[in-house]
Amino acid sequence: MTLSTSEDAVGSDPLDVQTLAANFDTLMANINKRTQQLAEQVYEHVQEKKQISDENLTAIEAKLQQFGGLLDKCNDLNTEIDKLEQLQLFTRDFNLRLQSLSDTLRRVKT
Repeated sequence: MTLSTSEDAVGSDPLDVQTLAANFDTLMANINKRTQQLAEQVYEHVQEKKQISDENLTAIEAKLQQFGGLLDKCNDLNTEIDKLEQLQLFTRDFNLRLQSLSDTLRRVKT
């Protein structure tokens, strides 16, 4: 580059727009690159959290099924307890009737 061409370049671009444009393009490329990096990091983070959430949901569903089974067993036990209580009432009533019969027979014998 000779002095005259250098002066022509400065004269035709006194605000140095070409350099500004090149710097702007570089800046935009760096911004795009960083934005892409951040997007990838966010995506990876979201995927990790999703996997953890899915695993937790699976564990919770398994526990709910287990609790459902326990609840069924508790209901069955309550039913059996109710049956035993009814049987106890039946035997108490039956014993009272037997006692009454026994008393009546004793009175008749005497």
